Amino acid sequence: MNNNPLFWIPQPVTSPSLRLFCFPFAGGSAQTFTFLKANLDPSVEIVLIEYPGRGRNFQSPPSESMSQLVDSLLDNYRQLPAASSVFLGHSLGACVAWELMRNMREQGIVLPRLLIASGCSGAHLASNLTRIHDLPDDEFVQALKGLEGTPQEVLEHDELLALLTPMLRADFKIAEQYCAPAERMRVPILGLAGTQDALATPQRVQAWRELTNDFRIELIEGGHFFMNTHPEAVVTYVNQALSPLLCGTRSRETSEFSELYTSC
Repeated sequence: MNNNPLFWIPQPVTSPSLRLFCFPFAGGSAQTFTFLKANLDPSVEIVLIEYPGRGRNFQSPPSESMSQLVDSLLDNYRQLPAASSVFLGHSLGACVAWELMRNMREQGIVLPRLLIASGCSGAHLASNLTRIHDLPDDEFVQALKGLEGTPQEVLEHDELLALLTPMLRADFKIAEQYCAPAERMRVPILGLAGTQDALATPQRVQAWRELTNDFRIELIEGGHFFMNTHPEAVVTYVNQALSPLLCGTRSRETSEFSELYTSC
C-alpha cells in the first residue's frame, strides 16, 4: 500500500477502523499533517497526500488544473483496500477533497463519512485570492511573502525557490480558479476557522453549511495557518470528530450533526 505514489501511509494499520486522508494547502506537502501521526486513535490509519511536484513526488510535474489533480488522486484512491474514510483538507486541500468527493459521487464510489474543511471558504464561493500565479518572478515571491505560508528558509534560498516556483505557481492557479457548483452532498462537514484569518474568514468558512444538511464550525485562535501555530487545537477537534465514528454511534443516514458527537 505504501507504494502508492500520491498517498503516504507512515504507520499502516491492519484492518483500520477508519482511514483519515489529509489534503495539504497550496504549496504544502504531506509533511503538513505529520503532527497528527502520534495523536490519533491507533485504529485510525492516516494517509498523507503528496501532490505531484513536491516531496516524494518532486520529479513528477505539478498538476495544472483541479481536474488533472483529482483524476490522479481518484486513480490512486481506487488502489486502496476498502475502509471507512474521513477527508481533512486545509485551505486549497479542502477544495481538492470536495472536488474528489464530487467525482466519487458521480462514479458511484462510497463517500467519506465526514469532511473536515480547515481554513477554507465554502468551495462554491468565488475565490477571494489576489491573482498571483502568473506574476513575474520577483512579484510572485513578494506575494508569497505576504501570504506567510512558504517557509522563510525557502524564500531566502534562491536556488531552492527557483526549483519550487513551478509547483507553487501551479497550486495557486488551481486555488485562484476553482469554484464548485452549489450542490449539496450527504456528507457531514466540520469547519475549522482561524479567529484572525483574513483569507478564509469564519463567515466564509460558514458557507460550507450551504453544501450539506449537516454542518458544525469550530473556531481556533490564529490566522490562516492556525494549523501551524495551534496544532493542539486541531488535534482536539479532529479527535472529537473521529471518536463517535470509531465507536459506531453514527449511521451514514444520520442527518443531524449533533449526533456525530453522541458518546459511546
